[in-house]
Amino acid sequence: MDQPDPPVVGRVTHCNVELFWDQERKHTEPDSEGRIKYCVQEEEGNSRRYHNVYCGYAKTCILYGLKENTTHRYRVQINLPTMSSPWSSATEVTTMSFPCSGAELHRAVLNWDVEKIKTILENYESLVDVPDKMGCSPLMVAAQKGYTSIVDILLNNGADVAFSNSSGKDSMMMACFTGHINVAITLKEHGASLSVRDQGGSNALHWAVDGGRASAVEWLLGNGAEVDELDTAEWTPLMRVATLDGKAEVAKVLLDGGANVNTHDKQGRSVLMAAALSGRLDLVQLLVEYGANTEEQNIHGNTALDFAESFGRYEVISYLQAVQPPEQEKQPHKAPEVNYV
Repeated sequence: MDQPDPPVVGRVTHCNVELFWDQERKHTEPDSEGRIKYCVQEEEGNSRRYHNVYCGYAKTCILYGLKENTTHRYRVQINLPTMSSPWSSATEVTTMSFPCSGAELHRAVLNWDVEKIKTILENYESLVDVPDKMGCSPLMVAAQKGYTSIVDILLNNGADVAFSNSSGKDSMMMACFTGHINVAITLKEHGASLSVRDQGGSNALHWAVDGGRASAVEWLLGNGAEVDELDTAEWTPLMRVATLDGKAEVAKVLLDGGANVNTHDKQGRSVLMAAALSGRLDLVQLLVEYGANTEEQNIHGNTALDFAESFGRYEVISYLQAVQPPEQEKQPHKAPEVNYV
């Protein structure tokens, strides 16, 4: 197998380094799912000894928590089921020095120290978007905390509403996840998008749903968010509520906003099946009230009742049996073995 090209350096900060690689498929025998596995190693000082910092199938990684103003060397290897490539030559990268007063700015934001923030930005305006060790800008932190006065100050000093961390999360997503609608309104007024997605395919509505913030979900729907927007897993927000043990209150807002109560995931599992599997009687009742099909089967022939019986969700079982059509009530129900995927 040929020696792969060395990793390419992307974004570099005082504590993080982004590496990526996009090797051409000159090689054969990927794994059973058609993927190629990569391993990245970092040299320990100048010892010529290396240790693993990443192993997986992605073609990029971000290394966190590095020391400022230090030089690091990285190499990559391709691993197939039957063989491994030689190690690539090493790529050298030096982290930046910590921005002057950057740490102070983040501490001031966390401490809600308005006067300190004003002073720092008056002298170091360029620090307004400096990320912390998790890649979050001061505006993202303030949005998550709901610090409206600090959000205003940062925006008035040119903070970027579209700034995102390595996972693609931005200030709007953080404000909606924590339910700070006043912050979300301010961000939108300054041009923040409601539809931009993070690396997992989730937008602000998905994050509001995951945070259990019914008021934020209602605000987003009222401002044009798509109620049945799919994430990377091809789940609608309503499916996320049912699958991730979300709140029935949030589900009701989505249903009132026009969400499809009989939507499915890639395996043909309905929202009602997911709620029944989780044992969520309140959510099951709500879905049925909004027209969920209790008789529907997934690709393996299992109904929501089958899912409930497979895990002993007795309250859900009793309820679903009670709402079955009369002709089904006459015959005892025997649940088949449930396939979940």
